[in-house]
Amino acid sequence: MEIMYVFIVLGIILFIIGMTSNKEIHIEIAKKKQQPISFEPKNKTENHKNIILVGIILSAVIATTSLIIIKMSNAIIDNQGKNKSEQAKYEIKEQKSIENYNLPSKAENINQGYPKNGDVINGYFQTEERNQDFLKIGKKLFVLNIDESGDLRSYAEEITAGCNNDEWCEKSRFFEFIKKIPYQTDAEGEWKYNMKPMEVLNYNKGDCDERSFTLTSLLLQKKYKVVIVYAKKHAFVCMHIENKRNIYPHHAKLRINGLDYYYAETTDVNGYIGSYNKVNPRDFIGVYDANKKRLIPKKEIEFYQG
Repeated sequence: MEIMYVFIVLGIILFIIGMTSNKEIHIEIAKKKQQPISFEPKNKTENHKNIILVGIILSAVIATTSLIIIKMSNAIIDNQGKNKSEQAKYEIKEQKSIENYNLPSKAENINQGYPKNGDVINGYFQTEERNQDFLKIGKKLFVLNIDESGDLRSYAEEITAGCNNDEWCEKSRFFEFIKKIPYQTDAEGEWKYNMKPMEVLNYNKGDCDERSFTLTSLLLQKKYKVVIVYAKKHAFVCMHIENKRNIYPHHAKLRINGLDYYYAETTDVNGYIGSYNKVNPRDFIGVYDANKKRLIPKKEIEFYQG
């Protein structure tokens, strides 16, 4: 914006110089009006008029170009801000370091490289001051709040009431229930912690990973097979479906050791079990088997999109 003002001022200065020069020429012509007419003053006057015209045109062009550049720059910045805002919606909680953590029982010697890839450790992040589980994927730690204590049993029974142990009925009920929970990130409220499944249900809000952990916890109450996919800026669930008669033809799934796990994207209000959320294995950070409590090697994962 400052550059535009400089160009406008420059144009005004050129205009003033041209006008001043033009007056001086006319004065000189008036003094010499008794002398024979010469074409030199006229030519000078026309030259200075040309200078004025060029100055005005140049100023207008520069000012217009500056305005266009500024508007384009603002549009790009606004678009980048919008993209960042959309990405923030799906951002998973990646913790670089935690305090007061306890090593898993299999970690016999901390000097031998524990915790290892795929280990689950318990501790807390500096801003939270309460313990929760973290999954180590590569060199980073990711929140893993899964509740298998049985405290969610009453919720699971209430949600699936009337299904009579029908697999599709129960799984679709769980999925639709979690999908309807209002989306809210920690930054949008006063809640400073990573909410655990019971808190998501009690407060009726949660972001992508909190909702995914809650869906996983409900499925585990019924002993159903489920995996959690950690992707770039996102986390979602894939659930195993035995009876595939209700699966839509257009779907996405992972095949792991011969079993099909269908995408269950809880942040898409119009989504369905199997709907593709445009996240494929190229974006995966890790896939965690919530039943076998292990990080699944990439070589065991196949991706299919129908």
